[in-house]
Amino acid sequence: SYVLVRPKKKPPKLHPRWAGPVEVVKLFKDRNSLEVKWLSGKEENEVISLRRIVKFRSQDYSLEDLKKLAQLDDEAYVVEEIRGHRMGDDGLELLIKWLGYEEVFWEPKDGLKTVPLVMEYCQEKEENEVISLRRIVKFRSQDYSLEDLKKLAQLDDEAYVVEEIRGHRMGDDGLELLIKWLGYEEVFWEPKDGLKTVPLVMEYCQEKELE
Repeated sequence: SYVLVRPKKKPPKLHPRWAGPVEVVKLFKDRNSLEVKWLSGKEENEVISLRRIVKFRSQDYSLEDLKKLAQLDDEAYVVEEIRGHRMGDDGLELLIKWLGYEEVFWEPKDGLKTVPLVMEYCQEKEENEVISLRRIVKFRSQDYSLEDLKKLAQLDDEAYVVEEIRGHRMGDDGLELLIKWLGYEEVFWEPKDGLKTVPLVMEYCQEKELE
């Protein structure tokens, strides 16, 4: 059987948290330890405490693959699979299955953005984005057809569309209009000077005899 060994010293960032796999040569029950053989060939057999090992799913790999994995001890982790993503406190996180590990871990995407598998995953998912609830407002979609929704989406890189003007007031910096933007349920007080070329604003101001 094969196991992974926890290093005696904390490894650098993005380096293996566990060394191996190593082959179990002998079990010392009375000492709660194992004699293991390093597949990398770098070291002689070593007796290691059971507290420093975890079981390795060796049946999924050939002996040649196991030796290759063992040679990665001094290199970075290998991403085997990405099983999901979420928005964490510090940005996008990916659910990573590291090669040789049974567990999966939530890892920050920024630390893995140059990994080919991560780049492919993000490119594939680029049409879908995970966004914090703090960044959204409800959209009154029942008022629009699918075609209208697509047209609205195409306005993302263009100007907002004024749907309705519901009032006006004199603010600290001049006249303000109570604007209902197309696609938004909320209304906002906006300075009139920034909207004076909008046809609906021009009509409103003319009707209300506003300068």
